[in-house]
Amino acid sequence: MGLTVAELTADLGLNAAPLQSGLAGVMGKFGGLSTLAVAGGAAIAAGLAVGTKALFDVGESFDEAFDTIRVGTGATGDALEGLKGDFKAVFAEVPTDMASAGTAIADLNTRLGLTGKPLQDLAAQFLDLSRITGTDLATNINHVTRVFGDWQISADQQAGSLDAMFRAAQASGIGFDDLTSSVVKFGAPLRNLGFGFEDSLALLSQFDKAGVNTQTVFGGLRQGIGKLAKDGEAVPETFRRVVDSIEKMGPGTEATALAIELFGARSGPDLADAIAGGKFAIDDMFAAITEGEDTVRGAAKDTDDWRESLTRLKNKALVALEPIATGLFNAVGWLADALVRLTENEDVQAFFGELGATALALVDVFLQMVAPIRENWDTIKAVIGTALKVVADLIRAVMAAIRGDWGAAWGHLRSALSTAWEAMKGVVSRGVSAIGSYIRSIPGKVKGWLGDLGSLLVSAGRSLIQGLINGITGKLGDLWGTISDAASNLKRKVTGLFGIHSPSTVFAGYGRSLMEGLAQGIIAASGLPVAALAGVDGSLTLPAYGAGAGSLGSTQNAADRPTVIEEHYHIHLPGGTTLVGSAETVAGMLAPALSRQSGTARKQRARRR
Repeated sequence: MGLTVAELTADLGLNAAPLQSGLAGVMGKFGGLSTLAVAGGAAIAAGLAVGTKALFDVGESFDEAFDTIRVGTGATGDALEGLKGDFKAVFAEVPTDMASAGTAIADLNTRLGLTGKPLQDLAAQFLDLSRITGTDLATNINHVTRVFGDWQISADQQAGSLDAMFRAAQASGIGFDDLTSSVVKFGAPLRNLGFGFEDSLALLSQFDKAGVNTQTVFGGLRQGIGKLAKDGEAVPETFRRVVDSIEKMGPGTEATALAIELFGARSGPDLADAIAGGKFAIDDMFAAITEGEDTVRGAAKDTDDWRESLTRLKNKALVALEPIATGLFNAVGWLADALVRLTENEDVQAFFGELGATALALVDVFLQMVAPIRENWDTIKAVIGTALKVVADLIRAVMAAIRGDWGAAWGHLRSALSTAWEAMKGVVSRGVSAIGSYIRSIPGKVKGWLGDLGSLLVSAGRSLIQGLINGITGKLGDLWGTISDAASNLKRKVTGLFGIHSPSTVFAGYGRSLMEGLAQGIIAASGLPVAALAGVDGSLTLPAYGAGAGSLGSTQNAADRPTVIEEHYHIHLPGGTTLVGSAETVAGMLAPALSRQSGTARKQRARRR
């Protein structure tokens, strides 16, 4: 966490009260003026902020209403601007909200194609109707415009027709939605029976008021209309004649039979009861609808109070502010779009990327700069605190000396020196401790630096020795291959030279002759070593074969006793164990000859004895 000024003051033991007191005194000189200025500035700033926000909200509301008109009608250009003007005219005159006014303008223009004054009047009428009846604006527009289309009511009669439907609902209590739906649903049979728009309103309102099953009755009327048309009769005149007849008959079987004959067994009884009961007597209802003076706008005006008046006043003010509010909203929108385009620019993105990287680098540098301070803050705090205490003691010592109080001056001076000395000891102690910690950490760091050096050296040595062994054995193999090749070449040359196929047989003869000559020479010279030894030292004795030792100087003994010579053949081949195979091969070649020579020598010695 960062170090605050308050924490620094507390850590150092500083007294900030004099500074605070001085600032309070300065502010006190201008207390009233400064308070008034601060309050006034705050009020102005708050007013500007609130005003700007309010204007922005107003512009946003107008924009949403204009969007509703644009999307709902598909109008653009001058046509859209005209509809915007119609919207503002209606909104300024009716105590409603912008969303409702926008919906009225958009839907009526779409469904009826109205613009200008007719659109404004009908939109205001629908807004008032929905407000005072508590019904849904969009539903009312949908149903009533269907009535206008189904009954082919022209634009100049639409406002009056809407008032007529309003009065029919007032006179009968039928729901406005139910009335408008029934006028469309049963419009075709009513027109076939000769009923006009107001007559139909009166009949449907009367049926609802009297509790007639409208669905059943109109099912029978449709059947009667079909039968009358098939017979070629004039439907309106015949229907009125039958109705008059049933009314005169009054309730009873005769009236019911006449109704069943015309309207069918299912609907006839209900129609007979309705006609005989006077429920088709719509004169009063018709009069209430056509002769009534109440209108939707008139009822709305009569029920308005101060709330509606205040809403209307507010709406007029908002319309007056619309250019400014819309300009501010559009300006913010343009600025937002510009910023979006700016952020999508590759150069700008690269700039901010570099800026971000630079900022991160600066943060790293700052952290590196601050890290030593944070790590050594206790020491820094102690040094600063000690320095301040020393300075304070020195100042006290000087002040005491000026007063002539040398004892107090010496005491303060001694305190300053003691404080400085203790601080120096603390710093030195902490330094020594830090050095000791660092030294103690050196083995671990060295071990970390060396890592697995030992295992690496062992592995390297193992690889070195193994490589040496592999090299030696490889070269010995090459040497043996060379010797084998040389032996093979020698064998081929010898066989070629002597014209033979088996060198062993030829060389066996040569070996026998060689051994025989060697044996004869050895026998002939066998006495020479003994004579030479006897001449050297007469005390030397020569062990005899099969007997004890005799004196070499005694020739008699030497002559009398036979000398036995044991034949031993020692073959020493260069190359050590590597040439064992070659030695065995040579020994195998010489063995037969040596064996035969040995046998011959024994026979000769036996003959001489």
